[in-house]
Amino acid sequence: MPFPLAAGSLPFVGELAALFAAGVLVAYLCYRVRLVPIAGFLLAGVVVGPNALGLVTDLELVQEIAEVGVILLLFSIGVEFSLKEMARLARPIFLGGGVQVGLTIGVVAGAAVALGVPFGASVFTGFLVALSSTAIVLKVLAERAEADTPVGRIALAMLLFQDLIIVVMALLVPILAGEGGTGLEIAWALGKAALVVAAVLIGARRVIPALLDRVART
Repeated sequence: MPFPLAAGSLPFVGELAALFAAGVLVAYLCYRVRLVPIAGFLLAGVVVGPNALGLVTDLELVQEIAEVGVILLLFSIGVEFSLKEMARLARPIFLGGGVQVGLTIGVVAGAAVALGVPFGASVFTGFLVALSSTAIVLKVLAERAEADTPVGRIALAMLLFQDLIIVVMALLVPILAGEGGTGLEIAWALGKAALVVAAVLIGARRVIPALLDRVART
C-alpha cells in the first residue's frame, strides 16, 4: 500500500518522506555496526520499494532524484580533482585500466562461449562485467579515507578508463547485435567523441580560467 499522504499535500511528499526516513535509519544503523552505508541503502530500497512494503511506488521520481544525487557527487569529486592529477595518472589509466577491461571481457566472453552462448551476447556480457559504478566506488573510497591512497589512485585510474571505453562499447553494441554500421561510421563517431573530450579539456585548462580571471578583474 502506498505511503499515506496528508490532505492537500503534493503527491510525492509522502514517498520523499519514506525515502529520507529509510536513508537516515540505514545510515545510523550502518554507523553503529561500522559498515559502509552503500549496502544498507540498497537493502533499504528493496524494503520500501513496490516489491516489499510498497511505501515508495513512483519509480520515475526515485530515478530523477538518483540522477541529481549522482550529478552532485561526481561534481563534488571533480572540484577536488585537478587536470595535473589526471595527467599524472595517464599511464595507470590506459595501462592498468586497459588490462583490467581487456582481461575481464576476454575471460567472461570465453567462459560464456564455452557454455554455448552466442559470440555477440558473450562479448556484451563481458562488457557488463568489466564496468563498475564510478559514483559508488568513489563514495566508498571517500568514506574510508582511501581516495588519496595508492589503492584509491589505482582504482580511480581504472574507473576513468572504464568511463572512456564505455563510449567504444556503446558503438560496438549494434555490431554485436548484427545491426551495426560501417567501419567509417564507427570511426567518425569515435572522432566526434575525441573532439568533445579535447574541447572539454582545453576549455577547462585554458578558456574557463581566463574568463574567470577577466570577470574577477572587472
